[in-house]
Amino acid sequence: MNNQWQIIRKIGEGQYSKVYLIRKKIQDVERECVLKYIDYSDFSTNVALVEQLKNEIHIIQVVNNHKNIVCYYEFYNEEKSNSIFIIMELLKDIKSYYQDKTISESEVVRLGKDICNALKVFHENNLVHRDVKLSNIFVDSNSEYKLGDFGLSVSKDEKHFLGTPSYMAPEVLEGKVDGRSDLYSLGLVMYVLLNGGKLPFENHKINIYQAIEKRNQGAKIPRIKGVHRGLMKIVLHLLEFDLEKRYQSVDEVLKDLNALTGVKNSVKAKVELFHLDSTLDVHHLALSNKLYTNIDGIRRRYTKKDIIKGLLLGVVLLLCIISSSIVYLFNRSCDNGYVNKGGICVKGYYQCPKNYSLKGKKCVKIVEEIAARENYYCEDGYILNEGVCVNQNTKSPTFAYKCADGFTLSGSKCVREESAEAALIYYCPDNYVLAGTKCVTANSKEASVSYSCPDSSYVRKGDKCTTTKTTSSKAIVTYGCSLGGTLSGTTCDIVSNPTTSGGWWGGYRTSCTRGTYSYSDGKCHYTYAASASYTCTTGTSDGKGNCIRSANETVNAIATYNCPPGYLSVGNMCTSSATIDATPKYMCTTDTVLKGNMCYGTISSDALGIYHCPDGYVLGGTTCLKDDFKKPTVRYTCSRLYKLNEKKCQKYEEKKAQAIYEEDEK
Repeated sequence: MNNQWQIIRKIGEGQYSKVYLIRKKIQDVERECVLKYIDYSDFSTNVALVEQLKNEIHIIQVVNNHKNIVCYYEFYNEEKSNSIFIIMELLKDIKSYYQDKTISESEVVRLGKDICNALKVFHENNLVHRDVKLSNIFVDSNSEYKLGDFGLSVSKDEKHFLGTPSYMAPEVLEGKVDGRSDLYSLGLVMYVLLNGGKLPFENHKINIYQAIEKRNQGAKIPRIKGVHRGLMKIVLHLLEFDLEKRYQSVDEVLKDLNALTGVKNSVKAKVELFHLDSTLDVHHLALSNKLYTNIDGIRRRYTKKDIIKGLLLGVVLLLCIISSSIVYLFNRSCDNGYVNKGGICVKGYYQCPKNYSLKGKKCVKIVEEIAARENYYCEDGYILNEGVCVNQNTKSPTFAYKCADGFTLSGSKCVREESAEAALIYYCPDNYVLAGTKCVTANSKEASVSYSCPDSSYVRKGDKCTTTKTTSSKAIVTYGCSLGGTLSGTTCDIVSNPTTSGGWWGGYRTSCTRGTYSYSDGKCHYTYAASASYTCTTGTSDGKGNCIRSANETVNAIATYNCPPGYLSVGNMCTSSATIDATPKYMCTTDTVLKGNMCYGTISSDALGIYHCPDGYVLGGTTCLKDDFKKPTVRYTCSRLYKLNEKKCQKYEEKKAQAIYEEDEK
């Protein structure tokens, strides 16, 4: 297959794949393309990984040939060599395209429309892209934005916890995935481009991990200062924490983007993209975020317009301070035994209605309680892996093949030689006929034939012998009481009343005319053997518990071939010539080899591939993990709609407590 293209250079490499810049003729035009070569021979027995690779090709076939989706020219899956080849158009990813460049609001709107058109193809085919991020968006020579990389795409019915944490929708952490999750990720892409390359909440005080956690807890996404109000409204609508409040379909987003007017073509600040689309450990507690100084942003911040705004803001702040002071006086807290009355603390207490608890000056009641979300954290040098903190010092395992006992390893195959006796066959020269181990000439005549039966119990008729065979089987036994009474197993019991004789002067006597008197029930009991009857489903009963069945059996008569004196019998023929010895020859099947009088063959099967780790390491998937595991610390969090109380998230109903003044009680 290598002669179909010319490799220019390698431009990337992963654990199992290599990416090359190639030159290939596409539709009779020589052009530069990208070749992604995947060798899955080392994990060909891992069904899940192989199916994920095949799934990527399936997704390509479904969504290919759309102007806003990366064009894939050819793709092959060579199962014999465990290789996958994917040839696609050469593009520049948006992360590289806008690195240290400027972007306008109108350009962000155009990007949003193009990616919506791409996602529409996915959603109409019941697919979720699941990894919409900057490095998966590309720009072609016509400045069209295109969506690519379908390695994580799945059906809407599948549930997987995969994606890029920086661009992942909050519900994905709970295993919920549908088209609205893709729209959330698109909203983050647009937000980042409008925000100079930073995620929501990210600044010099809040690093990227803290920003992701705050967003996933449902904190309200802040507006970006100076961005067109209509555009900002669309972006925030895409970033709604509540799935039901978010855009429900791509068509809804496109409708609002197409209706936008007055979006500026003016240049925004430079976009600095340095860490936003890597696969991050969202449970890591400490990661310092680099502080980037945006000179263009500082210069724009201090225009005349901003100074006027600043003066107005100062006046507003002064009014706020005055009003806050008044509010403080009327709402300030007082010591125990005192309450606030018109800004003055007087003796008294606060009182709540039934079922409410007093907290400060408020009455609260729990109206809903759910389990808090568990967040696991590992100390520096460790990462979270299936609920355990694993040392980041990992190594690649060595790979070796192993065979079962009795087999020998040959490459990636297990082989074993087996033998069996060869078949002995005799041959005669031309014009001779084989008779046992002798050869006789073919000048012969038919022998006379006579028939006989195996023994005297058979009656012969022509070439058939018939006899009568008798078989015996157990009959079905049924018991009954011929004299009356109650059946109990194989006996019958007749119960009758006793007779009484005598008088009061001589005492009474009780007797039975038949059977024995029982003092337990005051009755006479006569017991006798039950009568047995026999039933046959086939055959006839012999009255002794057996069923007799007769049937005729017919076999072929024994044929005997007779020759006249001076002739030899050869099958059903007679020959008068002399005989010669037949030539013996050993024969084997086509897949075995003859050696002497034995046939030798080789059994071959795939060897078992096993990963090995050095001492002090244990195997985790296809990675050697240091044998140094620690228990993570657990921190419980709630969304903004709830308040954390130990391990529970509680929603309260609040009321203002009633102030009771002691002077009024007097």
